[in-house]
Amino acid sequence: MNILSDPIQDKKINSYNFLVQMSMIEYYSLVSDCISNNEFQRNKVKSSKSIYSLLKQDLVNGCIIPPIVLSLSCTCDKDKLTDKAFLEKMINENKDKLMILDGLQRTFTIQDIVTQAKSDSSISASLENLIRVEIYLGLNREGVLYRMLTLNTGQTPMKLRHQVEIIYSSLLNQETVGYKLIKDTETAKGKNIGEYKFSDAIDCFTSYMEGDYLQINRDRLLDTIKSFDNISKLGSSQDLFDMLIRLYAKFTKFVDKSINERGEGIIEALSEIGSPFGKDAHSIFDKSQPMTGFGAAISKLMTYQTYKSLEDIDKQIPQISLDEMQEAVSEILLFLDEIKRTSRKIGNSQRCFFYYFFKALFDIERREEYLHPLNALDKAKQDYNRDY
Repeated sequence: MNILSDPIQDKKINSYNFLVQMSMIEYYSLVSDCISNNEFQRNKVKSSKSIYSLLKQDLVNGCIIPPIVLSLSCTCDKDKLTDKAFLEKMINENKDKLMILDGLQRTFTIQDIVTQAKSDSSISASLENLIRVEIYLGLNREGVLYRMLTLNTGQTPMKLRHQVEIIYSSLLNQETVGYKLIKDTETAKGKNIGEYKFSDAIDCFTSYMEGDYLQINRDRLLDTIKSFDNISKLGSSQDLFDMLIRLYAKFTKFVDKSINERGEGIIEALSEIGSPFGKDAHSIFDKSQPMTGFGAAISKLMTYQTYKSLEDIDKQIPQISLDEMQEAVSEILLFLDEIKRTSRKIGNSQRCFFYYFFKALFDIERREEYLHPLNALDKAKQDYNRDY
């Protein structure tokens, strides 16, 4: 491995970038674990006559390809950035913290060459052919997302949702405060309040980033991210994804408290509905529909500069009228049942309703609805009926 340049600061995403030269076999040994250990990693594009077949032959013949781009989620003191021996050691000792931002299919092609060389001595020498690799040092998750969006414009661009899943999949194996993410395959009845399917949490986050409760649009999301002066502001002092899901979990726990203290209305509402949207705070608010509505609503309020940070919204949740919340949940169930009976696209309609509800509930400018669930519900019904 040969570090070719001193790190240059990327002021947009608050990280450092440097260029490294290494052999194909060195590169593969460096990244092989990060390919195999992430279950959300995109599969190899299969096409024997595709451009990747030509790429394979080019690599064997020593053709220089564009640099592969990696992220290394480590930080170090600035005075160490010019110490190439230190940087090389840090890279080799933190392979598990590497992520491929651009060049996944090139990496799979190199993997093919490594595998073939085991039984084909005619190409084994090509493993020493040199390639160049860019490494971003110290990127937070939002910076990784930004770089993946701007870099991933090649032959087979990765879907936005897949990119987000890869970036945040590590949270499935980490201790989180206030909530727990679970794999879709692990879902079962009897989950606890504050437990969410990973896919639903991804929906919540992407709706926040795009400001839309409907389908994700890569170009629109990129425009949203570009509108920030510095990508690091997205996460404030904490991880943005983590803070957003903690905020939502805090709200659902507040609803759960209101129902536990005053639950008679819920029982009455359930008796009027054959197949309710949910039967308690957890089963009502652990779904994609309310989570995407929440994410999109909070995003709009941030765009309007109603709040400067997610921490500001966090402070408002305990101020929500507890007396009104239980009755509002009962009315929400009844209205959701009406949506189910009258809407052609039930899921999207439910997302729309929750978007308007959360937007009214947390909008400081709307004094009658702000922190008053019943008034927010009435406003949400009006806005929903206007759209539908």
